[in-house]
Amino acid sequence: MVQVRKRTISYYTPERSQKARNIAKNNNVTLIIYVESPDIRGVIVYGKGEVDLTAWDPEAYSMLEKYMSREDSEKWWQILNEHAKWVKITVKPERLASFDYTKDEVWKEMVNKMEGE
Repeated sequence: MVQVRKRTISYYTPERSQKARNIAKNNNVTLIIYVESPDIRGVIVYGKGEVDLTAWDPEAYSMLEKYMSREDSEKWWQILNEHAKWVKITVKPERLASFDYTKDEVWKEMVNKMEGE
């Protein structure tokens, strides 16, 4: 679950995750967001990360509600919290780079061979 708002990117992860621990030590972040299919494309985000220990806020429910009802998102959050404390990671982008393998002729050839064309 990733949300982009007010020029920041937010997501949630367990407090003890390697991501959260790394950002607490060094807030330089590289984040990759991509579409996985035969046509791989995406964005690499370089920026500064921040760990919010207060974690779950109304924004989190709105992220879950993209996939389920409000009632189900609250139940899901309770279940998640039984197993780990969650924190919010906010990334403030400083630089972006995009990639699109569909523009690469060698990649197109490989995909066509795999699809039997």
